[in-house]
Amino acid sequence: MHTPITTTICSTVMLLPSLTQAGQTRAVPEQYDSIQAAIAASSDGDRVLVGPGIWTGTIDTRNLAITIESSKGVSATILDADGSG
Repeated sequence: MHTPITTTICSTVMLLPSLTQAGQTRAVPEQYDSIQAAIAASSDGDRVLVGPGIWTGTIDTRNLAITIESSKGVSATILDADGSG
């Protein structure tokens, strides 16, 4: 009678720091005149930081995985699409 040999395979998962660089912050109006110009210069992972005020016009994120946020909080920055959706 043969005794079966049982093999156990262990897998170790190591969490390593990301080898890719974190996204860039693109400041409006300090670096870019408009939110759309900052988006056009962006890549996935970037952040568009918008200064206080009322910003008009539509915004097309170009399906990028970016963050658009106010530099001074939600009460200081308004994105107004002029009724265009």
